Amino acid sequence: MTRWLPLVLAGLALAGCKLIDQTTFAPQAEMPEPAQLAALPPVGERPALLSIRYSTPNPQYGDALRTAVAAAEERRPGSTYDVVAVVPVPKDPALQLRDLNQGRQDATRVMQAVMALGVPDTRIALGARTDPSITVREVRVYIR
Repeated sequence: MTRWLPLVLAGLALAGCKLIDQTTFAPQAEMPEPAQLAALPPVGERPALLSIRYSTPNPQYGDALRTAVAAAEERRPGSTYDVVAVVPVPKDPALQLRDLNQGRQDATRVMQAVMALGVPDTRIALGARTDPSITVREVRVYIR
């Protein structure tokens, strides 16, 4: 009997506990505030140096990125890059928030790849925005 007492007490203590999950901190998904999105020039005002479409998981962009950054650095050494996650605008705010979070992760990986090519992080700005004209997440690399 005394062997089971600690287990019974632990079970009773844990019965009133609640697991912490996303609903604990944000039970209702909210639209991102405009201030949360980077204050970068609108997508249509300048051409992207490179656009990476995520129509398939883990697209292979390493060679294209290497070529684009090398060409940009040759033309304008010391350039500043904007790495922008661009996501579609679904009707459900929770889906948009999910896409923005995934886009942010995609953009972070692209930024790390640019840094691996020798561009310091002080010359790279991350951003995110929505675009109703697209249907698939993208990461666009712009040069300033």
